[in-house]
Amino acid sequence: MLNFIKINNCELEYSTKTIKSTGIRTKLPSNYKIEDMWAVDTYTIKEGIMVKKVIKKHIDMDKRKLIIANKSSFKGVFIDDGKLSLTGSDKFYIMGDNLDIIYKLLSFKICDIISHFTKYRQDFLEKEVFRYIPDIRKFIINNDITEQDFYNLIGLTNEELIQINHHSTNENIELQTLQTQQTQQTQQPQQTQQPQQTQQKQQPQQLQTQQPQQLQTQQPQQLQHLNFNKMTIPQLRGECKNRNLKNYSKLNKQPLLEFLLKNI
Repeated sequence: MLNFIKINNCELEYSTKTIKSTGIRTKLPSNYKIEDMWAVDTYTIKEGIMVKKVIKKHIDMDKRKLIIANKSSFKGVFIDDGKLSLTGSDKFYIMGDNLDIIYKLLSFKICDIISHFTKYRQDFLEKEVFRYIPDIRKFIINNDITEQDFYNLIGLTNEELIQINHHSTNENIELQTLQTQQTQQTQQPQQTQQPQQTQQKQQPQQLQTQQPQQLQTQQPQQLQHLNFNKMTIPQLRGECKNRNLKNYSKLNKQPLLEFLLKNI
């Protein structure tokens, strides 16, 4: 992706300008106008776009812009027709023509993956995420582009396409596997308590030795993989250091994650 952006000089430009706000954060009304002086503060899955009142207008308030209101992902991205300001921290917005194209681009799986693996501060979006997202408005003039069209445009290999398509699926499988194993663990002790007292007296040591082994075998590599996915780069490097691994200090998150999993 970086090579494509460099060769075609199509780095996505963004702004982070915000202004101070006052009052209590509230849900953006369904009907509003520029004179209402609303400023976007954040986006939540439960409430949607959350806003606050401002005293003065944002420098780009009256301009059409794509606002990334969610502080941790591209969910909740929307296009403002020039009625809203922006307030608070970790706020990004994009301007220019054909914003519908960028809006659609940010919904592609690869952008979700990029946003995940460029996080260094807890779960906040970082400026670095935009280094890996091209401004395809230089090549596309309408939003008819499909996700597959975009992957063809940037020249992804079949192996890379498989990794992208299975990224979210693998995470769901890991979660389901862990939940199933946890359910089995809670059911097994109950099964060992059901035999008659005579059987319990004859095999007390066997029951005691079996249970720890079952718990040990039910700590699969998926659990480590899931935990590593949630770690920041410094935390991953700490794991590498604890395992006396070498040649990892210059790796970014995804290569670092793969290196760590490979050497477990």
